[in-house]
Amino acid sequence: LFDGIDSCGSRCSPDCLTCDYTSDTCTSCHPGSILSDAKCIECPLGCSECAIGENDQFCTKCLDGFYKTLSNKCESCDQSCATCDGSGEENCKLCSPGYFAAHNYGSSFDYDIKCRKCDYTGSSYGTKGIENCALCESECPETGSCTFKCTKCADGFYLEDQKCIGCSDKCKVC
Repeated sequence: LFDGIDSCGSRCSPDCLTCDYTSDTCTSCHPGSILSDAKCIECPLGCSECAIGENDQFCTKCLDGFYKTLSNKCESCDQSCATCDGSGEENCKLCSPGYFAAHNYGSSFDYDIKCRKCDYTGSSYGTKGIENCALCESECPETGSCTFKCTKCADGFYLEDQKCIGCSDKCKVC
C-alpha cells in the first residue's frame, strides 16, 4: 500500500490521497474529490463532498461561502456572507470580514439578520457601523439590539473610543 509518501521507491499520483499496487490506483482521495473505479474525480465547484449519480456528480455538502440548491449544486453566497443557507444578503448565517450582523427590521421577523459593511451609517434605525471602520464584530440576540464593535479602521485612520479618527498629515505611520 502506498501512502502518498515514498514507499518502495514509488509515490501516489497527485490525484490520490492513498493508492494500492500502482501509483494511479487510488484507494482514497483528497477532500473535494470522490473515488470512482480506483480514480479520484474532483467534485464540482463549491462542493466539499459529492456523490456520483446516474448521469453526473452532485454535491452532498458545500464549502463555506456556498449553499446547496434544490438541484444539489453549490452556488456562491452573497459577498457579505461568510456562510449562508440561500442566495442574497438576507440568507447570511455568518458575515464576511468587513461586515457586521444587524437586525433586518424591514422583515416580518425581528431576528432576521442582514450583513452590512462596517462603515454603514445610512439607517436611522437598527445597528449602525462607524464611518471609516474596515473590520468589525457584532452579536445579535434573538430579541433586543445587536451590538457593534469596530476592531480596525481604514488606512489613514486610527481607532479611539469606538471612533475612527483621521491621522495627522505629519504622521509617517498611523
